[in-house]
Amino acid sequence: MLVLAVFITLGKCRLLPYLTRLYHIFFSSSTTKTNDFYLKRVLSFLCVWLKSCYHKIMQQTISQKGLTIKTNDRLKNIIVEVLSDLESIGIVCPDKVLFKPSTAYSRYGWCKSNRFKDGRAVNPKLPYDFVIGISVHIVNDSDVKDVVAHEILHAVAMSAGQWERPHQLLWKNMAKQVNASLGYNVQTTGKNIRVDGAPKRRKRRKVLYFFR
Repeated sequence: MLVLAVFITLGKCRLLPYLTRLYHIFFSSSTTKTNDFYLKRVLSFLCVWLKSCYHKIMQQTISQKGLTIKTNDRLKNIIVEVLSDLESIGIVCPDKVLFKPSTAYSRYGWCKSNRFKDGRAVNPKLPYDFVIGISVHIVNDSDVKDVVAHEILHAVAMSAGQWERPHQLLWKNMAKQVNASLGYNVQTTGKNIRVDGAPKRRKRRKVLYFFR
């Protein structure tokens, strides 16, 4: 019964004919271009399938922790990747966090807390403790990852009691750990981040007032 279920699953995802061909490749002495084609096709299908399984597991973990991601698919995939990377080095995002897109150009990301220092809710109707906004105009995915990690570290630092200033010792130590372990470039300010279609700033007009 288990073998039948496996065959049905493989047939639905169109892997069965390629796996059959792969079996003949490994158990036959001749190697041709056709065999190489089928081998690459099977590996590509396996990569896509494993990636989809990984995202499903991460989505279940995110829903269990009370995290909500209301962004486009590009930002959503990057946020999921950053969350898993941070958890791999022991930095866990707080529960009840809302990730949302931002249309700002110069402000690449922001993190707002829905709690006062004494634990009271700023807005009791909002079912989240933190709200994180990420600009949708950032061009490079690596810059988006840095901004997402930057804002998640703010949420972690505030949940640990760092409220006075945003970039104090706790935040800086976590940023150094992320940069050293994961190869990120988390900085206090993003100076060299490219955005698409930034509007030109209008020149301020000088107005002269004459009084009698």
